[in-house]
Amino acid sequence: MGLTIHYHIEANKVWTRRQIRQKLEDTRRFALSLRVASVGDVVEFRGKGCDWQSQEREGETPDNADLRDLFRWVKIQSQREVESPWRPGCSARQSPSHMLCLSIHPVEGCEQMNVGWCCFPRFVWKPDKEDCPGWSQVFRSPQRHRESAKILRAFMKKYRLVKMPDRQVQGHRWSQCSRDSLYYLDGASVAIWATYRSHRRGYGTGHIELSLPDYAIRRIGFRFRGTLDEGRSLFQSQAFRADLEDILYGKEHVIAAEHGTWSSFCKTQYANDPRLGGWDNFQRAHLSVCAILEHMQQIGFTVRVSDEGHFWEKRDLAALAQEIGEWDAMIAGLGGVLKDAAEAQGLGFESSMSGRPDFEHLEASASKIANIGQHLAKLREQLLPTAQSDNRSLQNDPT
Repeated sequence: MGLTIHYHIEANKVWTRRQIRQKLEDTRRFALSLRVASVGDVVEFRGKGCDWQSQEREGETPDNADLRDLFRWVKIQSQREVESPWRPGCSARQSPSHMLCLSIHPVEGCEQMNVGWCCFPRFVWKPDKEDCPGWSQVFRSPQRHRESAKILRAFMKKYRLVKMPDRQVQGHRWSQCSRDSLYYLDGASVAIWATYRSHRRGYGTGHIELSLPDYAIRRIGFRFRGTLDEGRSLFQSQAFRADLEDILYGKEHVIAAEHGTWSSFCKTQYANDPRLGGWDNFQRAHLSVCAILEHMQQIGFTVRVSDEGHFWEKRDLAALAQEIGEWDAMIAGLGGVLKDAAEAQGLGFESSMSGRPDFEHLEASASKIANIGQHLAKLREQLLPTAQSDNRSLQNDPT
């Protein structure tokens, strides 16, 4: 947690490996011209050498200092995230098959900055019968899962389904419903439901529901827009069974190979510690990271940056100072709540913020920041309900 600069770097497709190395060497020389703590050499890895877990699989654990991979964090950051549209919300990390990288340590307290170039082979998603799907993620974040949304919309349109409110799916009461199962497969079911009518004997007109297991909310439900006879014919067909298996388990999906990219981040937050130089140290770290990325743009790389301090877009030091101050206060405020909750349970609590000489001042200032103070107060009430009630009792006690 903390203010971070995220970046995605792409090399020109026509560049040779030699040209890419030359440009990374150029970046290294530029970094050496800045007031940074240290700059490593441009290094290259291939095959298993790109996989940070390869040593651990072979019994060489990172706890052994003699066998520790010095580039472990670089290799972790070099991985790309891959997701199948048939498994929304589920992703995997893939190591490159070839990589060139450069590590730079801007200042003390700042995270290591890694830049480079990667080559990824294609990645094949296989049907998965072990884990539940997460189609609820499509309704929660449609923009995040656009390809998954297309698949689900096509399935719903084909079988004339409309999503039911989650509370209705979770709130079925067997004593008040009649359930006639039409089809069942590994937690997914199609059934005719008829609600009991208390003002007359028997059950009301039935309707058909499709219920799917979901890893995020346990179950997700759909209601069929058609007659019972239409539903019986539709949901007992071979075509539906095949489509339902795809929705439950996913289909084989190929993520294309990717060449010449690097996605990473550098957390500059904790360079603002007054024990390390405070604002001057943080400013040096944040501006150095931005300067290196800007230099890579100038020598031909395509660079996309998401700066949580907004300096990359605004180039406003006063706004950056205000932003880092609010981040410090928020983290200190959260740390204070967690520390009190831990001590109430007889536990200890430590954080990188708690040792700062201005920790108590930052913790107090967090309550004065709009939204942050309200969220921290609610969190404190949830974690320390007894302490809150005791405080209210003392305030109301006239003695």
